[in-house]
Amino acid sequence: MVRFAVIVLLYAAAMSPAASCLAQNGADEGMIRVTSERLEADERSRSVTFYGKVQTRKDNMVIYADKMILYYNDGEGDNVERIEIDGRLRILQGDRMATADHGVYRSSEGRILLSGNAEVRQGGNSIVGDEIEYYLDASRSVVKSQPDSRVNAVFTPGGAR
Repeated sequence: MVRFAVIVLLYAAAMSPAASCLAQNGADEGMIRVTSERLEADERSRSVTFYGKVQTRKDNMVIYADKMILYYNDGEGDNVERIEIDGRLRILQGDRMATADHGVYRSSEGRILLSGNAEVRQGGNSIVGDEIEYYLDASRSVVKSQPDSRVNAVFTPGGAR
């Protein structure tokens, strides 16, 4: 219980003005910084839920959503195992932007599975599908459609942005 309380305090500290100062000095590389209107921690499910205008920053990526649940693994270090993201999901990373109704991030795979109005845009190009695997550490996505729908892609000749 104490260990879980420490995790919650660390996340709360990441949202403080002092953490903002650290971010400006580059000292938060690799940290996940979350701001929201409300936070609920549940030790039994090993989760922390953020509600209302959630904004998450990690390195060069920003995620916006209405709700985000962080689940921790049971191993040492209390690493984030999975993140579930809901409501007006928008991910900005460099010149890529992804949007969807729902997303599930699995840290072991380094990807976010987007579903519900899923779309990825980069430069003048866009791709829409029922489900998009959005890889965070690689410039790639895998788009899938259901049997009754199709993947839709628009490519701008010459890579215009």
